[in-house]
Amino acid sequence: MIKIGKLAKQCATGLIAAQLLLGTAAVSTLVPVASADAATLLVPHGAWRGMLASEAGEKGFGIFTDMEKGGSAALVVKGEDAALAFTDPSWKLKAGDKVAVRVEIDGEGFTGEAIATDATTLQVADVSDDIVLKMAHGAQAIVNLDGGRVVWTLDLDGFSSSLSDAAKAYKRAA
Repeated sequence: MIKIGKLAKQCATGLIAAQLLLGTAAVSTLVPVASADAATLLVPHGAWRGMLASEAGEKGFGIFTDMEKGGSAALVVKGEDAALAFTDPSWKLKAGDKVAVRVEIDGEGFTGEAIATDATTLQVADVSDDIVLKMAHGAQAIVNLDGGRVVWTLDLDGFSSSLSDAAKAYKRAA
């Protein structure tokens, strides 16, 4: 049974991911302005949960996981583009700041750049199919942000199933 607090956190995380996916609002303005139907949360698999989003005719899907200390990680897909997003309410970023990112999936590393979309959110655009496939088949990803200032370990259990469910639900809704 899901406690109300956990359910509320999952809904808020889903709405954050939906708005990031659609690029319609910064996290700081999301919760007060998002309508209840801005995101549809799907059944969770392992550590991940899928969601669909639609606003002003623009649709997308994604998956997200909550971090133990309050942040969240998401993979969002809009059209043919995929992005990784990381949020943490304790961060104090400036929109537009660039941060080095390294994602190591079961020992194989990928490097890139994340851009702050607001004070609490980093987004890695143009995530390759190869990275998504490695995450889908991997056991864990270690995310190193800003040269080691932030290091998260993502349990990839349920990543593939959640992504598959979200993609199927997106196609059915189209």
